[in-house]
Amino acid sequence: MKVSNLIFCFMTAAVMSFVLGGCGLTSGNDSADIAVAIDEVEEQYDISLKLKNKALFPGGVSCDVTVTCEDLPDEDLRVFRFDEYSDAQCDYIYVKYGDQAYESICEVIHSVLPDAKVVVEESGYNHFYGSMYDKNTTLDFYLQNNMFKIDTVIYGEYTEDEIRALYNELAALLTDNGIDSYGFSIYVMDSEDAVNKVKTYEHMPDSQAYRGITGEHTRIFASNNLDRLSEYVAKFDDPDELNIVFK
Repeated sequence: MKVSNLIFCFMTAAVMSFVLGGCGLTSGNDSADIAVAIDEVEEQYDISLKLKNKALFPGGVSCDVTVTCEDLPDEDLRVFRFDEYSDAQCDYIYVKYGDQAYESICEVIHSVLPDAKVVVEESGYNHFYGSMYDKNTTLDFYLQNNMFKIDTVIYGEYTEDEIRALYNELAALLTDNGIDSYGFSIYVMDSEDAVNKVKTYEHMPDSQAYRGITGEHTRIFASNNLDRLSEYVAKFDDPDELNIVFK
């Protein structure tokens, strides 16, 4: 190799090292930091984890790794910690209970609307919850304390009053069955074909995967959509406080 080419290679490597280091792409995932984060998650949930692989570019965060869990041998979990001042995060509860929670929600809605399509978005960022859950968290607790957004998609000839009554019926039924949520919407599509085109999942999709309901429709939702569904149902005794939005 010519000396000039050799010098060029060294200079290129030095520049790349500087750029990547400045962007934080080559820092993070130190073995000691990973061990601390995994220990925190194991203690929080009383589980045993084993490191599977590290994020290729952790972006300067303290820990971003994939692990396996003895309790969930067929699943991968993610352990994340931003820095030494932050709590370690893990999607353990979502992975453990997500499918069961989805099935419970579908069962309630399908008891009234057997042909409805149901999408349940678990909208917590990467399913990380900090101290919201721990080793004592049960499926029942998860169903009542969560960041679910429930979309129900149907087709039919409904008056506005009928849709309003249907919304209230389902809202009450969900909460009566111990299911709460941050958002609950009914989409009445303009045709059966529009319903068929709605993408659904056999589980709760990641926020990045779910792009919402598309197609011609009328949407109905509680105006307190960012509050708990249970708070909406609690206003049934004072109808003047109820405000359902159509759009």
